[in-house]
Amino acid sequence: MSVSPERNSASGSRAANLIVGDAEGMPVGTVVVFDHEGRSYVLVRLNDEVRCFDGSCPHQRGKLTDVSPAGDVVTCSRHGCLRWRFDTGTGICLQHPRMRAQTYPAWIDEGKVVVDLRRPTRVLPHAGFRS
Repeated sequence: MSVSPERNSASGSRAANLIVGDAEGMPVGTVVVFDHEGRSYVLVRLNDEVRCFDGSCPHQRGKLTDVSPAGDVVTCSRHGCLRWRFDTGTGICLQHPRMRAQTYPAWIDEGKVVVDLRRPTRVLPHAGFRS
């Protein structure tokens, strides 16, 4: 998929949103890895929902591209085990809740898959999190 910045039609200036591609070309269950400004990102299509997160594991920067069939969990490819698995919606590591892969708002708008990489998603710690 090609990535192109969305433009503000009134001013012609660049908006924070990136059009990653056509939703029609990304059927349910599709995983897309794309690069933007030197960083790797991953998109997962779940029914009418699209999720976007960093393509690198926060532990040792391994690739986060091994997505579960349901699309809800991604595993670090560097370790090849179940020690570094992340929720694709929240980015929280399932084994180490203090660790988190950065997630970004993503949605489908008028048939286009759109991501806002300038506005990372904030996640509140879950009940099992201790600071």
